[in-house]
Amino acid sequence: MVGIIYALSNLCCEWTFIFFRSGEMKNTYIGKQWLSTIFTLLFVSSVNANLIENGDFETVTSGGFVKSWGVSNLYDEGSVENWRAGNNDYIELWTEGSNSFAELNADWSSSEQTDWVLKQTVQLDLNMGYKLSFQYRARQDDNEAFRFKVTNSQELSSWNTINDHDLINQWYTYEGFFTASATKTKHVLNFRSENDGDTYGNFIDNVSLTKVIQTAVPSPGSLLLFALGMIGLGFYRKRDSTLLT
Repeated sequence: MVGIIYALSNLCCEWTFIFFRSGEMKNTYIGKQWLSTIFTLLFVSSVNANLIENGDFETVTSGGFVKSWGVSNLYDEGSVENWRAGNNDYIELWTEGSNSFAELNADWSSSEQTDWVLKQTVQLDLNMGYKLSFQYRARQDDNEAFRFKVTNSQELSSWNTINDHDLINQWYTYEGFFTASATKTKHVLNFRSENDGDTYGNFIDNVSLTKVIQTAVPSPGSLLLFALGMIGLGFYRKRDSTLLT
């Protein structure tokens, strides 16, 4: 709906801008992009606060350290702030320079842990729209894959598979929208990498979840009134400019 509103705003402002141009007003301060922005802000606003805590995996609580392999460290479940693994499993973090990111390991030989899971619980408003984004990268092979879901969401409650990272050292970005549950405020963001014996794992970083607020939906009548108002203003300024010459 947000995209539809923006497209309609551009169309109305295109018409309005044509009428302004027909008046040959050299010093007009109202431009197409300015009008489009104002129109869109009348109907849509976004809250940019990230609802995911420690989405960059930079904060680790004291203790909980298990093992280090130089570039990666293994932590007890609960030691990486706000993130959980479930079933008392481990969480593995890698460090490159000053940047830390999580691994969904798929090459773990322990019989105690096969599927690697990262999850975080968030409280969302009923029936509200949200934008989910995160970065991901294959650990070693171009056939890596992992899954994610947002439990209780209306569109992403089932597992979604990502396997399109063809370049090994390239970070990719996922962006998607979903609607929160109509009856439950508790939602859980889950990442999962299965140990199938043929892959190594995936990296996850910069996880973000933000609310998208739609303040109103413009009806066809309101769009027409907006366009006619802008056209009328254009004629008025054209006439005023003619009288002054």
